[in-house]
Amino acid sequence: MQYFENNPSPFQDMKTFHSSVPSAAKKRKLSDARFVTNLDIVESCYYFLQVAGDYFRQRWQWSEFIKLYVGHSEDFICW
Repeated sequence: MQYFENNPSPFQDMKTFHSSVPSAAKKRKLSDARFVTNLDIVESCYYFLQVAGDYFRQRWQWSEFIKLYVGHSEDFICW
């Protein structure tokens, strides 16, 4: 949990990732990284809430999560 004291929520990173156009250097760096799916993020958030729900309910802006994932096109995510 200490990690999230100085870093954004996983879904905040996705919002930033989708809204920015990566530079050539960033594209190279991203191509070397493991691809994280929307399902990975949703499942991770679910596990974080199970383990420390009170902390993450207060720490993260869940309205951003709702905007990204309610009505999502993937069947496993849509709710």
